[in-house]
Amino acid sequence: MGDFIYPPGHVMLYLGESDGEPFVIHAVFDLADFTAAGEFYRGILNSVSVTPLTPLYLTPEQSYLDRLYAIKSLR
Repeated sequence: MGDFIYPPGHVMLYLGESDGEPFVIHAVFDLADFTAAGEFYRGILNSVSVTPLTPLYLTPEQSYLDRLYAIKSLR
């Protein structure tokens, strides 16, 4: 069982929630988020990682959630 999440040019596998936050595993080249000071930060990770889904951003204006175009469940 599992759920695949598809933002543009990317595939993530939903792992479940921790404290209400959804977590995914995916191959990540760069990762973007806002710092505690509110500044947009983009860093290079270049790894397979487990990350929370909701704070991930494509641009300062658009999150991964804004751009999801498909979720497919394997049962």
